[in-house]
Amino acid sequence: MDKKLVMAVAGSGKTYLICNSVDPKKRNLILAFTHENIKNIHHELLERFGRIPENTIISTFHSFLFGNCVKPYHRIICNLYGIQPFNCEGVMFLIPPKPMNGTKYNVMYVKDKNLKHYIPQKKYYCSLMAKLIVKNKVSLLPIVLKRINKFYDSIFIDEYQDYRNEEYELLSSIIQGFSGDILLVGDYYQHSVSGDNNTGKPFGTVKKPKTYLEYKKTIEGFGVTVDESELCKSRRCSKPVCDFVKFKIGIEIESHDDHAGEAIGVSDITEAERILCDDNICKLLLRDSGKYIFTCFNWSYSKGDTYEKTCVILTGDTSDLIKDAFRHDCIAPVTRNKLYVALTRSRTDVYLMPKNIFDKVKNKYYK
Repeated sequence: MDKKLVMAVAGSGKTYLICNSVDPKKRNLILAFTHENIKNIHHELLERFGRIPENTIISTFHSFLFGNCVKPYHRIICNLYGIQPFNCEGVMFLIPPKPMNGTKYNVMYVKDKNLKHYIPQKKYYCSLMAKLIVKNKVSLLPIVLKRINKFYDSIFIDEYQDYRNEEYELLSSIIQGFSGDILLVGDYYQHSVSGDNNTGKPFGTVKKPKTYLEYKKTIEGFGVTVDESELCKSRRCSKPVCDFVKFKIGIEIESHDDHAGEAIGVSDITEAERILCDDNICKLLLRDSGKYIFTCFNWSYSKGDTYEKTCVILTGDTSDLIKDAFRHDCIAPVTRNKLYVALTRSRTDVYLMPKNIFDKVKNKYYK
């Protein structure tokens, strides 16, 4: 039995590692956080085997939760809450009501001691399924683990850093309770880059975030070996770009080879307008990318993407990035992680446009 977390850097080949670790003779479960990752895994398996191995299941984490941890035990769940069993019609992706609506108590909110907190009608809230298992772990977790051990020999989990709070707790219990092999891959510095997934277990709070070493120690406490060398080199980013990221924002990343690509500061309006008008250069903004007519995405939304060339439009806090005096410890860890994502999307050149330059021309490009 082998349980391992491979700490990866951006563009190092996480999907490739997972798919080339699959034994087609075994019953494999591959979990990914997004549908885009699922598509990439399908493509990589087809490249390797010419087909999806017969005994290999590829699933988003939430589909896995519903199909393996909730739906088979819906009758048991109803009984736990003293409810007459009823037909379950699936999952809904609506945001569950919060306890407070501004400064007033939200009358739509149902406390988690009531089953309606999780399934208000006949569909479970997608985001609360893990919480349901964790809150009832004495009754539900043993039978969930028994089912997983019965049907799978190996588990592969992509983007491990994206799991939070109850989803992280449930996954941790599965890791510890699974009798087969587990391979986790993730990039610590790509955690907390989405607007609704910034804090919580295992990364702490905004005021008291967990360090890399604390995170590593937590994972090792589950009986997992942490590998920091296998995916430490980026196949996407050039050596000059990797060196820039390492020096400027303090994240250890190396390039796999010597292909071309530079980090290039934009210092005048003429150059800025040329870049903004070039559809072959993807522009990356911290937020509000939907306001502009040029090809662009938010820093966070570019996670997992690869472009030939990019232009990272800097913020007030990060505009000094191209200056020698810039210090990464002067920006918030979440901002640093988002900036890291943006800086590592390009195969070749990364243009860096300071806020004061962008502000002089951006009005021309509003939708």
